[in-house]
Amino acid sequence: MSPLKIGLFGIGLDAYWPQFPGLKERLESYLQRVQHRLEHPGVVVVNLGLIDTPERAFEAGHAFRQADVDLIFLHLTTYALSSTVLPVVRRARVPVLILNLQPGPAIDYAEFNRMNDRTRMTGEWLAYCAACPVPEIASVFNRARIPFHQVTGMLDDDPTCWDAVAEWMGAGNPANEDAISSIILGTSLLTGRGIPAAGEMEIKNVQAMKILDTFGAGGSFTEYYALDYHADVVLMGHDGPGHIAIAEGKTKVRPLKVYHGKIGRGLSVEMSVRHGPVTLLSVVQTTDGRLDLQVAEGESVPGPILEIGNTNSRYRFSLGARRFVEEWNRAGPAHHCAVGVGHLASKIEKLGSLPGLKTTRVC
Repeated sequence: MSPLKIGLFGIGLDAYWPQFPGLKERLESYLQRVQHRLEHPGVVVVNLGLIDTPERAFEAGHAFRQADVDLIFLHLTTYALSSTVLPVVRRARVPVLILNLQPGPAIDYAEFNRMNDRTRMTGEWLAYCAACPVPEIASVFNRARIPFHQVTGMLDDDPTCWDAVAEWMGAGNPANEDAISSIILGTSLLTGRGIPAAGEMEIKNVQAMKILDTFGAGGSFTEYYALDYHADVVLMGHDGPGHIAIAEGKTKVRPLKVYHGKIGRGLSVEMSVRHGPVTLLSVVQTTDGRLDLQVAEGESVPGPILEIGNTNSRYRFSLGARRFVEEWNRAGPAHHCAVGVGHLASKIEKLGSLPGLKTTRVC
């Protein structure tokens, strides 16, 4: 499912900024709080900041169209001219929700009146007057035949307001998110029992995992993501499924607040592949549609890993990290590969010869 793209912008008047020091920064902080509230798995927020001139409004409308946003949230941070709003919405051509959000339940009247500085007092008032431009903006939208919707409330401590905002966001599936909360742990348990499971729909890699598992070597779902040039090792891992039967030490189960790149949150498996000889195996689809095998032998070595709730290991290859990566990439393998314990390249070459599969040995 494609993520929901929300366009977000606040409004202001550029003439205010030199008159009221700190006002712009304060309003920008409000906008950041709104962005934080809108950020959820499956939602992409395109925040264009404060739009404070008609020229910037035209640019913002073009930027929202380029970003292909599905919905615009207009956060009324203070008074502004309708000319800073209409070009944005008219050019973007998507539904618009007006967020009339005040920074608190009420102005502290006594504290306000003790300021004894009319300029400071006006700046404080402007930080609270989100409701001020709504009638003008509504009038302009109506005359321009632009449908709009409203949510009125407070930035914080206002569940009624934020529940209403949440109803406008067409992302996530509660039943699916509940099921997926244990999918990494579940698929890792299956993989450890000889029933390899695909991560991220990489079916070919399940075949590679099963081959390694059949040889008694395990077969963990993995990818390389970084190089440690100091130690000349390749960092490899994934968010599952891991083959828990080939773990170095105890396998840990970690709660994650977000499954990166996926909807939902839940449990994840954190482990390293057993230190010692290892074999990488990839099932490669060629340009003419055939399947080949690609194999490399290396070593899982001790050292620091990223403790982020994923499977993570450090691998050293005879070619060196830099050359290994280039040689492994040369044949255009899949994004993922399988890793098992022991050196099995010779066995894999023999296995591939039986059905006539070409086997490329990188090292």
